[in-house]
Amino acid sequence: MAKAMITLTWCDYCLTEKDLEIPAQGFQVGDFQVDLCEEHALPLLESQKLAETYGSKGKRTPTLAGPPPKPTAREALGIDPLACPVPGCGKSFGGRQSLGAHTRTEHGISLGEAEGKPIVARCEEHSQGFTTQAGYALHISQKHKGKPRRRGPSSGRSARSAAAAPAGQG
Repeated sequence: MAKAMITLTWCDYCLTEKDLEIPAQGFQVGDFQVDLCEEHALPLLESQKLAETYGSKGKRTPTLAGPPPKPTAREALGIDPLACPVPGCGKSFGGRQSLGAHTRTEHGISLGEAEGKPIVARCEEHSQGFTTQAGYALHISQKHKGKPRRRGPSSGRSARSAAAAPAGQG
């Protein structure tokens, strides 16, 4: 009668790190055969299961799909919020600044003018119309390096300082 030989394998981790002989079973990791005990095999088995479920790269946890975002009032009405207001143009833009730059360069008018707002001030030098006094004042301070001129004495002083000065010193 022949006797069967039983081959025991020891956990590679426990044998090398702790110098303990703990029975193990073999696992295939990539191109390598690794012998691990139950304690050290558990993390490997979990990572292999995740890799099989979600792939070797990519999201490790599934994302939950929430409710769809609510449309804005303009979207609900089917109006493109940043479409060029000039008739026949039809271009759309991602931001209001881009739309304003488009109306100035392509159509030669301000965005306010294109939207039909009334012109409250106009720069004579640049032939540019402004729909707000604040926009006009900003243009004067940036492009003309000064404040809008006020009507007053031709000497450049305000009417108040001219009245306060003694006679003969003007």
